[in-house]
Amino acid sequence: MAHRLRPNAPLTGLVLALAACSGSSSNNAAPSFGTIPQQRVAGGTTFTLDLEPYVQDREDADATMTYSVVSGGGAIALGTPSGGVTPVEYTNNFDTLGNYTVLVRATDSGGKSTDTSFDLEVTSARLAAVQQNTSGLLLLDVDTNATVQVVSGGNQPDYVGGTPLGCAIYQIGTGVNKQLWIYDLVTRSSRRIATDKTWVTYVAQTSTGRIVFTSGPSSDTDLWIYNPSTGFTTEISAQAGEIDGSAVVTTDDLVFYERGNNGQSDVWYFDPTLGTSTSVATASSNEVIRGALENGAVMFTRIGGGGETDLYYVSLATGVLEVGSDLGTTEQSQSKTYAGVTSDNKVVFELAAVSGTDLYVWNSSSGTTRAIATNGEEDRFEGVTDSDVIVYRREFSSSNHDLYVYTWAGNASTAVAVTSDRENYLASLSTGDFVYERFSSGDQSMDVIVYSVTGASIVTLAETGADDFTFQAVLSDDTVVYLHEASTPVLYAHPSSGSAIAVATGNAPVFKQETTGGDFVYETTSTGNTDVFLWDDSGSTSVTIGNAAGDEAFMAYTAAGTVLFTRVTTGNTNADLFVWNGTTATQVTDEDTAGQRYDHTVVGSFAAIL
Repeated sequence: MAHRLRPNAPLTGLVLALAACSGSSSNNAAPSFGTIPQQRVAGGTTFTLDLEPYVQDREDADATMTYSVVSGGGAIALGTPSGGVTPVEYTNNFDTLGNYTVLVRATDSGGKSTDTSFDLEVTSARLAAVQQNTSGLLLLDVDTNATVQVVSGGNQPDYVGGTPLGCAIYQIGTGVNKQLWIYDLVTRSSRRIATDKTWVTYVAQTSTGRIVFTSGPSSDTDLWIYNPSTGFTTEISAQAGEIDGSAVVTTDDLVFYERGNNGQSDVWYFDPTLGTSTSVATASSNEVIRGALENGAVMFTRIGGGGETDLYYVSLATGVLEVGSDLGTTEQSQSKTYAGVTSDNKVVFELAAVSGTDLYVWNSSSGTTRAIATNGEEDRFEGVTDSDVIVYRREFSSSNHDLYVYTWAGNASTAVAVTSDRENYLASLSTGDFVYERFSSGDQSMDVIVYSVTGASIVTLAETGADDFTFQAVLSDDTVVYLHEASTPVLYAHPSSGSAIAVATGNAPVFKQETTGGDFVYETTSTGNTDVFLWDDSGSTSVTIGNAAGDEAFMAYTAAGTVLFTRVTTGNTNADLFVWNGTTATQVTDEDTAGQRYDHTVVGSFAAIL
């Protein structure tokens, strides 16, 4: 707030005399600023700062001065007076994650001005990685549509992931020259990981963004972990002459990996918080990691004493447990294959029986194994529904598969489809019901069917003569999307209740991705030109995203609720990137400063928060 000297009456003449002798400008003091503290704002939001508490002038009130932004972007405007104070509001929408410095200026009525600056940190961003031809990589902030160049004009960068602290990870080169790089969005700089190593290959990352990678040729790989925050690389396992790799990161951020050579590997795990490795399974026979589960456990196999493949489950909570160890001697001597897992960590596995393939489920909590199907046929795992129903098929031939379901609670199987046709599981509905396809041996056509688990009944969604109906997706509201591949193809959306709705007829419609609430993006192609549309479920209508003269191609549905697509604009041959916000398409990329144009492809996405 400005402060004025208010002289008493006897001094008025003296003050005026001094002003007349020295000139009025000599008495005009320039505005002054107090220190503005560090500011923070979440990405994709408008930042507002009232400068009024930080600026003052001896002669002028804050509201009578003028303000401008010298650098750093944004604008300043006077707000609505309240209580005798007029806000001096600075506002800006900053591009993306990172640190910014804003320089502002206050000028009084006498023409004198003062500058001050403040620092601001944008603390979050939602990003899409965009390939630029074969030599460039961009990061697009999907909330602001701002782009940042990561790589330009070099060897082809292959994006492999992004860290939660705002680093894009990419590979360059092949073979002995393969390099691993990260681009730090906060500092706007790239740095190479493991500059003293060759054959450097990204493997995985922890939830905190530590990067697991291997180095060395395939005959002698070493395993490392890199911390982008400190810049330190730590050895996980670098055994000379051995293959250290096949690493998986669990939900607990432990790195399980294999160590060995000549077809005999052991299983270890590395704890990044302790920086130590611990052996899990080091028998003299080969042990191989088969997958990580959502509860932090890992599945691995070991060659048993009789040459069979045994299956194991390991976690820090349980230690190493053999799957199916409660089975009989005959079953324990037969090879087991990990097939799937329920939401409550019951492991489904296939067993190579004397005749056919049998199917079992093992409870990790109790160590109890139950038989699902042991009838001498080929019984194969198909999937687990959202209600933990295990779906499997019984194979009689390549053209004859029957479909069954099994529940742990009932400890029994139920036949879904027992015909001379081939049935296969496709996807689960949120209710636990599921979609399957049936290839009819009679008319040689594909049909789409829904099975009700609770009602033990089927509803045929699509079946018309010899025409094929091909499944496309189950949406979040349980709408089933499928394509009628007739001479004039039709794309249908079949809600969980009611009849199917024709979304697009003709022009080769292709489902691309759900957006939200039953809406989805699809493409059509007519006379060689591809267009992009949104199916609006609530309005039962299609909305045009892009149907210009040049080809459009769907790229991604973003976390900001927008659609990214490319378009070959008139007069050009390259595909530029556009963003559609529900009503308007905005071009994001164009020719560079050298007048060069590039094709663009969205290759990934990640979120960052500081």
